[in-house]
Amino acid sequence: MNNQKSIKIKDLKPEYVRFFDPLFSLIKKLINILNYFLYKGFTKEFNPMNHLGAIANLLFGIATITGIILLIWYKPSVYQAYPSLEQLKEPNIFSYIGQLFRSLHRYSSDGIILFATIHLLKEISDRKIGGARWLAWVTGFFVLGIMWLEGWTGYWLVWDIRAQQIAIGTSKMLDLIPIFADPLSRTFLTDEHINTLLFFLIFFFHMLMPLAIIFGLWLHINRLNRSNWITNKSLSIIIIVSLIVISLIKPALSVESAKMQIIPKEFTMDYWYLFPLWFTDRLNGGVLWFITLILTIIIFSFPWIFYKQKFQPSIVNEERCQNCQQCFIDCPYNAILMIPREGREPTARVNPKLCVSCGICNGSCLPISVGIPYYSVLEKRRQYQKWKLEAKNQNKPFYIAFICANSILNDIDFDPDTGSSNKEILKDFYVTSAPCVGWVHTRTLELLLTDEGSGAIIIGCPQCSYREGTNWLEERLFKDREPFLRKDKVNPNKIKIIYPTTKKEFIKEIEKFKQEIKEHKISHLIYNYVDKKNLLFASIITILILSLLIIFLSDLNYKTPFNGQPQLIVSFKHPGQVSEQCIELSPEELAKLPVHMRNQKKCQRKRSPVRMAIYIDDNKIIEKSYKPGGIWEDLNSVAIEKIDIPEGEHKIKIFLNDSNNPDQWNYNFEENLNFKKWETRVILFDKIHQFKIY
Repeated sequence: MNNQKSIKIKDLKPEYVRFFDPLFSLIKKLINILNYFLYKGFTKEFNPMNHLGAIANLLFGIATITGIILLIWYKPSVYQAYPSLEQLKEPNIFSYIGQLFRSLHRYSSDGIILFATIHLLKEISDRKIGGARWLAWVTGFFVLGIMWLEGWTGYWLVWDIRAQQIAIGTSKMLDLIPIFADPLSRTFLTDEHINTLLFFLIFFFHMLMPLAIIFGLWLHINRLNRSNWITNKSLSIIIIVSLIVISLIKPALSVESAKMQIIPKEFTMDYWYLFPLWFTDRLNGGVLWFITLILTIIIFSFPWIFYKQKFQPSIVNEERCQNCQQCFIDCPYNAILMIPREGREPTARVNPKLCVSCGICNGSCLPISVGIPYYSVLEKRRQYQKWKLEAKNQNKPFYIAFICANSILNDIDFDPDTGSSNKEILKDFYVTSAPCVGWVHTRTLELLLTDEGSGAIIIGCPQCSYREGTNWLEERLFKDREPFLRKDKVNPNKIKIIYPTTKKEFIKEIEKFKQEIKEHKISHLIYNYVDKKNLLFASIITILILSLLIIFLSDLNYKTPFNGQPQLIVSFKHPGQVSEQCIELSPEELAKLPVHMRNQKKCQRKRSPVRMAIYIDDNKIIEKSYKPGGIWEDLNSVAIEKIDIPEGEHKIKIFLNDSNNPDQWNYNFEENLNFKKWETRVILFDKIHQFKIY
């Protein structure tokens, strides 16, 4: 082989990703390992890897329905939410049913994140990111984000310790956005001051967000042809029964009730939704916003910055188009339309904004009037015929290997001009790349496989990177999908299709191929049929593993970063005294004003900052001024000070000054307070009640 011309199969992929491609290749290998085991026991109908999005949609439907039913028992009130769910533990049939629906609601929600994550990893490993897929990428992350927020607010509504930490963590971030008159974190200092209206607002958003999710899902699959919204009946029954079994074995329960003045030490939590608590418990609001902003920019800019479509979209030779509409039917991405022509039959036309250069339309067009220019079927066919003639002149059988550029074997080196490869196992083969196995044209195979002893092996992906390429190839070769393989021209047993998940499996199939071609009886690695015993065993094992994964991460222990040291929290919301500042206007400034507004003085009213000093055991800890709020500094000053304090009794002194006189304190407080580990003592000040201890 001329090494100067040697390239890798993956160099001819229609799409690639800058910078992250090695990572995506690793994910692809891991997914193929998973496929290796699943293929042993599942048909396409039941293999969960073929229905990840549909399973997630089914689970979303279950979570939505069970959530609505739960309203029979749940009371959306900050004071009644926790007791209403605790009543489900009572030993009566009504409570048992409520507990079952609560568990179904929780585990179906966890399952959404599990299957959506696997779906995401599978899609990015196939580089389904940019180009025509940018809308699916953006809406997919939008839906995933809203789904996570739905779970985050759902746990808030339970109002246990988990909800307490969710509320505190959320307030850290929202306090930096000027959407609330007062800092939200003041609401969560004591149990008495929790805003009931805010709690109902969270409940309202939790009930409303499924509408946004449905809209996002519609956009997510809007550009796909023959997309499956939901799983088939059999698979749906299996999933529902599995969820019921999980719910009965391990019911979903709350932890201890929220107590705002208790510092949590550890608790169990659902890592599928609450893993961000690790960050909100340790980082301040600014850092949290920075991380969120950076991740959002990276994720949503990925289709434009990191993705590149290597080959130009398919084009149509309208003069050769015979209006068969097969490319229009077969295109997985709705990228081909049939356009009317005056006085003539309609013609196919490609929308370049929707085309992903998969080449499936190449294999679907009998007159070859549509396709990717780089992968021109006619040009490639002439090249393959030269290889066939070369093999005939050398008195050796003609074997050709079509390798999908997205398959696990795409790191093979080969010479695209001579078809030679550096792989010893492929030394007897002419090797060529294909953007997708759906690109392989049946008429090409008919021309190449006429001689005795000739054969072709087609190597694709376990799950087609372009959704339907493997399906259409199988139907064209073994059924009657146009353009179907004419059995009177070539024996289908000369063609072997494999979807290797490991290189070891590939080597094994190549060795079998040479023996099978002599016997005119090739076995195809197409897994339409699986033994019923294997299917039952595989289903049970898969459900068990997925169930254990969901249960394990949904109730895993979490240790907070707090050391249990008591805290003194002092907070006030108080207006400073109004002061008026006046300046005399010059004659020039007065002349610029209307006659009726020409006052000699221009006065502004502002509130004074409120000063506070805190002493602990006669040691000054804090003395600060707090500016009044509002653009014109005419609103209340607000303060929240948290001070770590040793365990035991301490003398606390607090002084407040709301005037412009720096030599006086208008309000003061002095008292001995006892501080216990894992607890906070809160002192709130307002003009009516002045200092109040909690």
